[in-house]
Amino acid sequence: MYLNQIQGISLTLFTLFLMSVSLFGQVNNDYKLVISYDKDSNKTTVFLPLKELPNNSDSFSVGAFFEFKGKKQKEMPCCVGILFKSASRENFKYKDNHNLTIWADNEKMEFSKITWRESPEGFALIVAKIAFLEDMLAAIKADQFFTIANSKKVEMQIGDFKFNLPDSQLQGFQNLADKMKNFAGNKERNSR
Repeated sequence: MYLNQIQGISLTLFTLFLMSVSLFGQVNNDYKLVISYDKDSNKTTVFLPLKELPNNSDSFSVGAFFEFKGKKQKEMPCCVGILFKSASRENFKYKDNHNLTIWADNEKMEFSKITWRESPEGFALIVAKIAFLEDMLAAIKADQFFTIANSKKVEMQIGDFKFNLPDSQLQGFQNLADKMKNFAGNKERNSR
């Protein structure tokens, strides 16, 4: 059920999110969450901007988001989207193999159904064969995301590429998890 819910939001949100990232740039050193309300869909999106991994021969970035109906969060979201963006000089690296494995303090989680696509903002670069931009989205249940966010060490692997999630981005995951738990109904229960 959660997969259907996140797949419903993924195409529109994925496009809007990546467009906003391309406008503001990929590298973000400020790990504050960005909160955006869309009046037309009556949904609020809370996202951790994409952060490029350091010391990588190609550009590879990681970010995350969740959304809820209305302007105020009234319940725990079902799931989180973890976003990956790659720009390589030689062909698409993840088109044929974009399975995701995450180790959160040695707890292994595997996600074989993540969404892959060519980045729309990289169309001209792809056609000219200058760079091959690709986007991936993994839908993760909230409890799995909390396990990841509360870990001291997180390793991820997409296809053949394995990397450690930088501490600064793990802090961003923790901030996102805290925001997920911090909603109006939860505040009222905690104040009793």
